[in-house]
Amino acid sequence: MPRSVPLAICLLLAPLHAADPPGGDEWKYDVVVRKEGEPLRGLVIEDGPKRVKLYWIWRKSGKPTLVFAEIVPRVDIRRVVLLDDADRETLRQRLDALKRERAVLADHLRALDPRGKGASKAADALDFRETAWPGDDKAKALEYRSTYFRLVANTRPELAQLAAIHLEQVYAAYSRFLPPKAPKATPTTILLTRSLAD
Repeated sequence: MPRSVPLAICLLLAPLHAADPPGGDEWKYDVVVRKEGEPLRGLVIEDGPKRVKLYWIWRKSGKPTLVFAEIVPRVDIRRVVLLDDADRETLRQRLDALKRERAVLADHLRALDPRGKGASKAADALDFRETAWPGDDKAKALEYRSTYFRLVANTRPELAQLAAIHLEQVYAAYSRFLPPKAPKATPTTILLTRSLAD
């Protein structure tokens, strides 16, 4: 287990594959360069003499943005590279916007909006495609493919999106702190049904 541990796995903001580090997108990040392991990119919220606390961010097009709160002991850090004030404020605003989007998504889901308008279409839209429901080629479903799993859902789109976000968070946490022994294994297929009969 690494010495930098997550404070909270989900901030309702929302995997990290070792060969696919964050930071390759248009967002700018604070960077914590560790003595061992990959640098952590995100928003530093505490830079003290004994520890650094940050929101570590992972982004990839078509996948949910994941945010983990991390504490890294100062003895494990080579250096901390902070953005200028303007870029840090932009990053903070983006995280706030994601939090609001996820809250709206969850609110729509709780209300079971009959118009089906709950799914976020903004900065964190996920890549879903239409597919057939297993065992019934005439029944339509939504499919989401992750590095770690394949989600097939015949539920409301907003429920499928929320499930994909939470599954990415859970799989990301396990892959970071309990790395898979068979990294090339076939992704797990997960069926999300709208009814017990399905």
